[in-house]
Amino acid sequence: MTRLQPGPKPTLFNFAREVIDRWSQERAESSALVLVTQGKRRDVSYRELSERSVHVAAALYALGVRQGDTIVISAARCRDFYEILCAAIRSGILVCPVAGALSASDLEYRIQKVGAKAFIGDLPQIHKVLSVDSVPSPY
Repeated sequence: MTRLQPGPKPTLFNFAREVIDRWSQERAESSALVLVTQGKRRDVSYRELSERSVHVAAALYALGVRQGDTIVISAARCRDFYEILCAAIRSGILVCPVAGALSASDLEYRIQKVGAKAFIGDLPQIHKVLSVDSVPSPY
């Protein structure tokens, strides 16, 4: 068995920048994601994932979410979820993914427990979060 020899470790490593962005330059149209929904295949290229995650990162920054902050995400594992995840990694934002089946009080507990700066979810999840009085705004 051949063992890989460890190379020099980078002082800082950011998956979105070191992998997604690099591959978007070297393998722009190669598939970064292959999503299958209701029998339909959708490929997302490294270029597309890189570019869209940069836009999402800028949107999060415009909303006041900064490096070291935590966001809670309740979303299906679709292209948007991966773009948000890559944007968060790119920006140094911590992510707390939660299941869509959680109740409003479960969401409230998690949002408060992690000290979330923002909540990202689909409309039914947003309605749950907005129905709770003790979750700080805006969410």
